[in-house]
Amino acid sequence: MRLEGKSLAFIKGIFYLELNELEDDLLVDMAVSKIRLVYITKNFPPLPRVSGTLQYAYRLCTELSKKTDLTVIALGNLEEKDRKKKTGIKTIRVGQPFVLNAALEARKLNPDVVVFGSGLSSSLALLPALLSMRLALLGIPFVLHQLTEFNSEIPPALLGAGTAFVDKVICTNRHLTKYFFQACGKKAEMLLPGFKIPALPKAKKSSIIKIGFFGHYHFVKGPDRLVGAFKELNLENAGLVFDGIDYEGGKMQKMLLKEAKKRKDIMVYIDSPKYWQLLIECDFVALPFRASGSVLGVSMAAVEAMAYGKPVVGGNVSVLSSIIENGKNGFLVETDKELGDAIKKLATDAKLREKMGRNARKTAEQKFDINFSSKEFLEICKRLLR
Repeated sequence: MRLEGKSLAFIKGIFYLELNELEDDLLVDMAVSKIRLVYITKNFPPLPRVSGTLQYAYRLCTELSKKTDLTVIALGNLEEKDRKKKTGIKTIRVGQPFVLNAALEARKLNPDVVVFGSGLSSSLALLPALLSMRLALLGIPFVLHQLTEFNSEIPPALLGAGTAFVDKVICTNRHLTKYFFQACGKKAEMLLPGFKIPALPKAKKSSIIKIGFFGHYHFVKGPDRLVGAFKELNLENAGLVFDGIDYEGGKMQKMLLKEAKKRKDIMVYIDSPKYWQLLIECDFVALPFRASGSVLGVSMAAVEAMAYGKPVVGGNVSVLSSIIENGKNGFLVETDKELGDAIKKLATDAKLREKMGRNARKTAEQKFDINFSSKEFLEICKRLLR
C-alpha cells in the first residue's frame, strides 16, 4: 500500500514526536543521574599534616560528593592511627609510582571524567605525570586542576607539550591562568578556591589590638618579618597572635617560641585546636609572604580571615594579590617598611579597620564561596561530556 499526502505526513509526525520524546527522556536521565567523577590527589585526609591545599581539596570534594558519584584516589601513606578515621568520602589508596597507579585504578572505575588535583611544585614535573596518566586514561575526559603555585616554571611552549594530554586546565589564581593560557590557550580556565562562608559572630571589644598570623612557620611565609616589623613599631595596646606549625621543628618555630618567652605581647600557638576562636578574636591578619611557590593558588589563611571580616596585610605575591585589593580590603606590601606602615595604619585607625573588614567580608562572599566554586567546577566537567 502506498501512503501519500496527509497520511504519510501523519505517520512522519508520530515518528518524529516519539523520537523527540525519546531524546527528552535521555536528557532527563542524564540530568537526574550523577556523573561518575574521579579526583586524583596525592595527599588527602585523614592526614595529620594540615595545609591550605589539603583543606581546599577536602572541602571541594565534600561538596562534589553531594552532586556526583565521586571517588577520591590518594597516596596510601596513612599511619596506623589515622587509617580508622573516616572522611565521609569514598577514597581509594594506592602506592608509588603514585600518578600511574592512581590513573590505572581510576580506569577500573569506568568514570565519566577524571581530575588530577596537582600540588606539583615544578611545571617540568607535570610533563611526565600528565603523559603517564593520559596513556592510562585513553578515551576518558581528563582535567588538570593545578592547585599550587610553582617554584619553577618552564617556558609556556614546552608546557604546552604536557597540556596537550589533557582536555581542560583549571587554575587557582590569575598568574597560573595566564601562564597556562600561554601554553594551551582557552583550554585554561580560572576557578578560585572556595570556603564555606560562616555567619559573622558578634564582635567582642578589647583594649588590645590583636594582629594574627596563621599558617606554616616557614621562611617563605615570613613570620620573622612580622615579628621584626612589630618590634620596630613598638605599638601600645597591640599584640601578635601566631598559630601554625613547622613540621620539621625548624629554626622559625624555635625563634617564635623564644620571642614569646621574652615578650608578653607575642603569643605563639602550635597547631592550636582553638584556631577559629583565635582568628575571630584578631582585629586583622598579617601574612608577609616572601614568595608563592608550593602554596595554594590563593592563600587559604587569607580567605578564611576575610570570611570573618578581617583585613589582611600581605606580601605582594600571586597567592595574595589574587584576593587582596590594595587599600580596599587590606594592603599589599613588598618592603619591611611598607609592612610596618600598613600594620601601623590598621592598628591605630579603628574606622579604617571596620571599613576594610566589611570589604574583606564582601570579597569572600562574592569570590570565594565553596558552594559557588564547586558548582562551577562540576559545570566545567559536565561541559566535557557534551
